Amino acid sequence: MNHFCKLCDIKIKTIMLPREVYKLAKKFHKENNLIGRIPNTLDEAIYLDERNHITKDVTWMVRAVLAENQFEGMDEITIMISDIDKKVCYVLDHNGIPMYLK
Repeated sequence: MNHFCKLCDIKIKTIMLPREVYKLAKKFHKENNLIGRIPNTLDEAIYLDERNHITKDVTWMVRAVLAENQFEGMDEITIMISDIDKKVCYVLDHNGIPMYLK
């Protein structure tokens, strides 16, 4: 069973609002010179992971889309933001491997 939700499908109460998540991800993306481009709309950029296996809690997922054929693997990296801590906890690279940045 998939526990990722698009914004329109979120049924649980969260601490952070999608706009807060988006702003935090954009800032983190810029400060860490990450690759990819975060989509301009919240609906394209943000998902919610209701049961993240690393944070053990609700975690926001913000996509940064990569240029076509830039790497083998997925066409995006994902900035993972803890809803309860209100901070970036890790980034999934294009192969789905967690990277821990400060």
